[in-house]
Amino acid sequence: MSSDNQVKGTRIPTLTRPWTPPADPTGHGDIDWIAVERLLHGDIQPAALNSVELREAAAALYRTGTPVKELARRIDVQEAAAYELLAAAGVLPPDQYCSLDDCWRFRRGHGLCQRHLEWERREVARSEREAKALGLAATGLPPEQIGKAVLRSPKWVTNVLSTYSAHRDDAELGIAA
Repeated sequence: MSSDNQVKGTRIPTLTRPWTPPADPTGHGDIDWIAVERLLHGDIQPAALNSVELREAAAALYRTGTPVKELARRIDVQEAAAYELLAAAGVLPPDQYCSLDDCWRFRRGHGLCQRHLEWERREVARSEREAKALGLAATGLPPEQIGKAVLRSPKWVTNVLSTYSAHRDDAELGIAA
């Protein structure tokens, strides 16, 4: 079944089933399949491989049932980076990808990848600041005081108020027509 190799006093399990590289050992797309196979068997360090080769090594380990935490340790990357490599290789289950169309990155939270999650958080924060500024403007505060309350410049406050006024006027015209 699975034998263990001794590397500097630590035990690294080998693959549970043999892995054979494609017929062309140097491959296309900057993949040295022999280097990938040597990494899988613990013969070389991950630093000797490029990012495409690491992606293929991660995919091969994942296909053999290696847990992602162990996989990350074997290819010497953070666990989050291992998930990104697996997503790039296309080996994760469909529910592990970002829920936005045509984004094949690993999902982090709320069904979104890191980039889309950060974008959503920024949009929510912006909306909350604008709502607070509009609420304060309704009380009659000048833009300078509103700016201090929402930690923005008076110019930003003026732009938000003018944008809101323009949208409100457009809505009133649409209702009247």
